[in-house]
Amino acid sequence: MNVIRYESTDSTQARAAARVAAGKQGDEPTIITAAVQTGGRGRFAREWISPAGGLWFTYIHRLREQREVEGLPLRIGLVGCECLESLAPELAEAGLAIKWPNDILAGGRKLAGVLCQQVTHDGRSFALIGMGINCNHSIAAVAPQPGAAPLRAPVTTLLELTGRSFDLEWLLAHLCHGLRGDLADHAQHGLTESVIQRIEARLAGRGEPIHITLPAGGSASGTLLGLATDGRLRIRTSSGEMLVDGGAEVGGMGDNAPL
Repeated sequence: MNVIRYESTDSTQARAAARVAAGKQGDEPTIITAAVQTGGRGRFAREWISPAGGLWFTYIHRLREQREVEGLPLRIGLVGCECLESLAPELAEAGLAIKWPNDILAGGRKLAGVLCQQVTHDGRSFALIGMGINCNHSIAAVAPQPGAAPLRAPVTTLLELTGRSFDLEWLLAHLCHGLRGDLADHAQHGLTESVIQRIEARLAGRGEPIHITLPAGGSASGTLLGLATDGRLRIRTSSGEMLVDGGAEVGGMGDNAPL
């Protein structure tokens, strides 16, 4: 795999998009990583605080079929949880969970985030899979500047959870190896029943009250039931069961908190 490294850049996601737009991306995956991001963004273009000591990268994946994007952030979140626990077994005690549709929580606090975007150039489509993991820095390092919007939820880091630092290159290599294998499986089989079950086993807030802001406007409240076969969220409202797609915003549990 081709790896492009920056000491500092605005956003690995922006660098990945520019690479595709320039026609430089082939069929083999490319990883773009940065020690620091100065303009990182999460969902809904919210600030993504990315100091030194974290792992910030975008994995460029060639899409063969449109169906490959179905449930992709959830699949990437599952890869992240399982890979981190395999490398640091003590993280299993922290209760790594997937907060629909794109966050990884540890003990209810945000440890990592995923941002997936689809881009096309000359008839070829790519998924830009951005991932940010709070690793070797303090929680104070992601505190907003004076006058900025406060964090939407509490955060944590691998350092805080394990009491030790991690080799970021080693962590990146293991994560990207896991991503490559799971993306190949996802392209062939999609969200299988067994994959949905593995995600649901880690789904934060299952069985609890939930509030949804819908992309077309309006909102809904109910109880989080689980996932549909395509990765949409199932909630029970006063009017019956409702399916929610990935464009919605989930209230509670700190959705989209900056890293």
